[in-house]
Amino acid sequence: MYFLKDSHNTPSEYVYLFVFLYYFPVIFGFYLGRDLRRVSFLFWLFFMAGLIAVEAWLILKLFDRYAVLGTNEAYLSGKAISLFGPENPLSLVMNGAVGVMIVYFLVVAFFYRRSEKKKLAGR
Repeated sequence: MYFLKDSHNTPSEYVYLFVFLYYFPVIFGFYLGRDLRRVSFLFWLFFMAGLIAVEAWLILKLFDRYAVLGTNEAYLSGKAISLFGPENPLSLVMNGAVGVMIVYFLVVAFFYRRSEKKKLAGR
């Protein structure tokens, strides 16, 4: 997440980055996952396992860059502040947000399963 000193992006490049490298893959992935689930649960499961494996590999490969906060010089000299350490003033917010996201996911999954069971019982 560090940029070279002389790097710059135009507004149209930012639009491209967000639309084609973020929003489009998210929307496409959602619909692809939905369609794969209709075709075969096993195929969907293997596809999801592959995506999780790729994400885990990316995190392992790039974690040292994403886990610190500082200038490019601070990163290269090893003096950048850890995002998760107590010296980072936002560490409580960031670590708390991860916990909130996990709890939120579990609550949504619970209520979704509960509503699906009610739909099946009502048939």
